[in-house]
Amino acid sequence: MNRLKSYWNRGRTGSTDERGVALIMTMVILLMLTFIGIATMSTSSTELSLSANYRRSREAFHAASGAIEYALRDNRNFVAPAAGPGTNTAFPGDINLTLNAITATGSVTYLGNGPPPDGSGMGTDMESNYFAIDTTGTGSLSSTNQQELAMAKIVPTGG
Repeated sequence: MNRLKSYWNRGRTGSTDERGVALIMTMVILLMLTFIGIATMSTSSTELSLSANYRRSREAFHAASGAIEYALRDNRNFVAPAAGPGTNTAFPGDINLTLNAITATGSVTYLGNGPPPDGSGMGTDMESNYFAIDTTGTGSLSSTNQQELAMAKIVPTGG
């Protein structure tokens, strides 16, 4: 019987007070799990922030794009003024739209006239009046997007 007892106790030589090791190991594991949880929460809140910023930038982009479409819809914006190139004050197309804290502003500027764009298929009896549409869309929390579109309206020469 002593032989069996000595066989089982063979690995237990040295310090017999090892009960505190389990507590220390548990505390270390809990600490590691806490750090993992904090890192996960930080990543999650960063992703939410990025998603919100992306949404705001898309709001501003679509507001500016919508203002361009709004200006293109009104043909009165594309009449060459008598004052000449660089004029935009006489146009009815100055844009100022607001919806739920999302705004779109812009203007149409007459740049001058010249030959029709290459590939338009127009002859020498036609010319183009060139215009620039400048818009700015502003979304929530001051996110902004600026867009510019050049436009040519083909008219008879001298018109």
